[in-house]
Formats: sequence, structure tokens, C-alpha cells
Amino acid sequence: MHPLKKLQRNIVSGGFSYAGATLLMFGAWSVHNSLDRSYILGLIGYLFVGLLLLWLNKLHILIIERTTIPAVLFGFTGACCLPLHAVSPGLEATIFLVMALHFLMKSYRSPYPQMEVMHTFVMLGIGCILYSKLTYLIPVFMVGSYLCMSMDMRSFWAALLGWAVPFSFLLCYAFAVQDISFFVSRFLGIVDFGTFGVGYDYWQLPVFLLLLVLLIVGATHFYTTNLEDRLRTRLYLNFLVILSTVLLVAVLVQPQDAESLFPLAAAPVSLLAGRYFSLTLSRVSGGFLVFILCWFLGTFIFTLSIR
Repeated sequence: MHPLKKLQRNIVSGGFSYAGATLLMFGAWSVHNSLDRSYILGLIGYLFVGLLLLWLNKLHILIIERTTIPAVLFGFTGACCLPLHAVSPGLEATIFLVMALHFLMKSYRSPYPQMEVMHTFVMLGIGCILYSKLTYLIPVFMVGSYLCMSMDMRSFWAALLGWAVPFSFLLCYAFAVQDISFFVSRFLGIVDFGTFGVGYDYWQLPVFLLLLVLLIVGATHFYTTNLEDRLRTRLYLNFLVILSTVLLVAVLVQPQDAESLFPLAAAPVSLLAGRYFSLTLSRVSGGFLVFILCWFLGTFIFTLSIR
């Protein structure tokens, strides 16, 4: 077997690759030489979301091959960029974004989808409390529910109710402690925009281009090979393409929120790119995987140099 094919197979399959990636992530985070709680929580957050992506893939069979590459790609996205090491509202919200994806996929052709749709938007609601601008994904997930054939008028009201439930608990807590300000701040954060397209920083460019390249390759591979998948899987992956595109466009228009938006975008992109690396075994895909790993390393060195 060609060395590039062998390398790709070793990285893509088995738990050893994720264990090795975890060690490399510990090494990347150690450059801070600090026990700051924010960095510790950031590392735990990336590892936990990586495990959630593996769980999501296993339950809904997004990739027919056994693989850990989505978790590796997601973890490396955080590890390669020092500004992303600290925990951010977006990283916290990514946990609930993945959970929302689970319930959305679970609603596919359910005879009574209202409960799953409600759970989907409960998860989104919790995410919106952590990162207010996640609210703009509500229409996107409405489209996702339609694609999963689970959106009707009752599901629509279930979705709105589900989104409101976490805020209802938050409002009750605000009244209990007699401090309504932190409840109001969640809604003010929804419209707290910086100047559109202004505020880019040097470190954002390599991360954005990395995710964009992975999305283009993953989406292109999906659309050219999707006849090999079941209808259910095609609908799921099509929604991941839409979600990834929306989140990357959000980075372009609101670069001030890049630290929160990059983890959110990296989750669906990692699943799409992971599918490409898992289902292709050629010199081209092996060489591309090496190129992406070098990109991760180059980004890490670059952000370390401008630290």
C-alpha cells in the first residue's frame, strides 16, 4: 500500500488516532504555561464536543465507516489557534448545537415529531442563553426540520415553545434573585452587532480558510457520491452543508465574534470533512490529509509567533 494511503487509514480508523490527537492537544494548550481556568475549560470543551461528534455519528450513521476523524479535526481546529484555546460562549453553545442536531435527526419521519422538534429547540434555547446570536440559527433549524419531514403547524409551535422554555427558567431565576439585568442582557446580545465586515485579525484568516477548504471538499465529495447513501443520511448531510455555510458567512460579516463562531462552524465542517477522509482512500486524499495536518501545524506556529 502507498505510504499516503497507509497514513490516511491509520489516522482515520481506530481510537489510537483520537488518543494521539488528545495528547497533541494537551501539548498545544501547555504553551500557555498557565493553570488559568478559562484554558482548562477550553481544552475540556473541545475534547467533550469531539466525543459528542463521535456519538452523533454513531447514532445516525453519518459516516458508514468506523472513524474518529471528525473529533480529530474539531480538536485540532481549536488546538492550532492560540486565541481559540480559552473557553468562549460559542464553544459552550457548540455542546448544545450538537445536541440540537441529534434531536433534529431523530425527528426524521417520526409519526409524532413534535417532541423531538421541541427538544431540538430546547437545546438551541440553552445555546442562545450562552451565546445570544445563536438565535439567528432558529430559521436554519426550521429549514432542517422541514428537510427531515418533521415540520408542520404543531411542530412549529412546539419549536417556539421549546426555545422559550430555557428563557422561562432564566426569567424565574432572575425574579428569585431580584436581578433582571442578566436576563435582559441575553436579548440585548442578539442585536449587539459590530460594524459589518470590520474588525478582522491576522489569526482569523488561516482558520477561516482552513474551514472553508474543508467545507468545499467535504460538500463536493458529498454531492458527487450521495447516491451511495440512504435518503435519511443525504438529508442530514445536506443540512450540515447549509449550517456550515451559514456559520462561515457569519464569520465574514461579524469577525468580532470569530472566537465564538469558529467552534460552532468547526463542528458540522468536521463531520463533512471526516466523511470525505473516511470514504476515500487514494494518494490524492492521503496527500490532502497531510496538507491539512501541515496547515494545522502552520497555523499553530503563526498564531504562536503573533502571540
